[in-house]
Amino acid sequence: MKNLRNKVILSGIVLLFAFIATIGTTYAWFTVSQTSTVEDITLSVSAANNMLILPYDKDINYVADGSGHSETDGVGNYDLLSSDNYDTSLTQAEIEAAGYEVSTYGMLPATVVTPGYGGFDGSTLASINLSTRELTTLTEATNFNSTSSTTGYAVKLQFWLYVTSSNSTEVIELNDLSITTVDGNTDLQDSVANAVRMSIWSENNTWDGSGAQVSGTPTQSVIFGNDNDYDFDFSGTPNEETNNTIQAVATAASGSATLKTDLEAAVYTSTSIIKATDKDIFTITAGTPTLVSVLIYIEGWDVHAGNNIALSDFVIAFGFKAGTADA
Repeated sequence: MKNLRNKVILSGIVLLFAFIATIGTTYAWFTVSQTSTVEDITLSVSAANNMLILPYDKDINYVADGSGHSETDGVGNYDLLSSDNYDTSLTQAEIEAAGYEVSTYGMLPATVVTPGYGGFDGSTLASINLSTRELTTLTEATNFNSTSSTTGYAVKLQFWLYVTSSNSTEVIELNDLSITTVDGNTDLQDSVANAVRMSIWSENNTWDGSGAQVSGTPTQSVIFGNDNDYDFDFSGTPNEETNNTIQAVATAASGSATLKTDLEAAVYTSTSIIKATDKDIFTITAGTPTLVSVLIYIEGWDVHAGNNIALSDFVIAFGFKAGTADA
């Protein structure tokens, strides 16, 4: 295998989620509507070699016209072909300045299972009605952290990646995913690390002759986590029903006989039989600024997403790097 190069490492992302239970209960899952609070996030990004990174800001007009303009020169356009407009490292303050509410943001459990239980989509989350198991599609504008809202279902981050390379395309991999807990957690609270998921995809944008961005068809999202089980079983009043498991619900709702198996196979982990370490997520064209989306959420159908993780904290770190295609 050729030497890996062009690394962008998103490291030291400390997400401290305090899941606040509103009642005492012995039920295995969130039996009432509950909120959670991101108490602190330490976020830093570093880049090496030919890869650069920039947090996406919805209030900036991005172009790729070679003009070199930045947001500070008064022209109103931000040229993504100028390496001077990127960073090799990003602080939490710089990311929050791009419009991302993270340090005081609350989260609720969500799922990548699509309404109707016929499949799953890592780029579209749904909320779960705990009484009926009904799923409702969530929207970024009102349910994610890129607004002024203080409660929602996911931390969503977007970045511009830019690679100058002698190769026409570069395979981008997820590198060194780490989801761990903190010393202050109890043994039961440590389960939160296995309920966390992260989904990544490329928006697959292009640029026209005038340097204006052209929307593309996003790549398939890739879901990552420590533990790929979806074994939650509703039990105990008021949740005792015949259809207790995700597979039973999916079979009754859509006729699917394989949803649970398909979900578990789709989640890439550090011990996955697909590949022991690095995971390909998409390919980008060298010299073309590419928008990348990242969703961090608590998978509500994971067996570990129960009341045991109330008030728990976890740490997540990961990186991007250019490498070689999976065999």
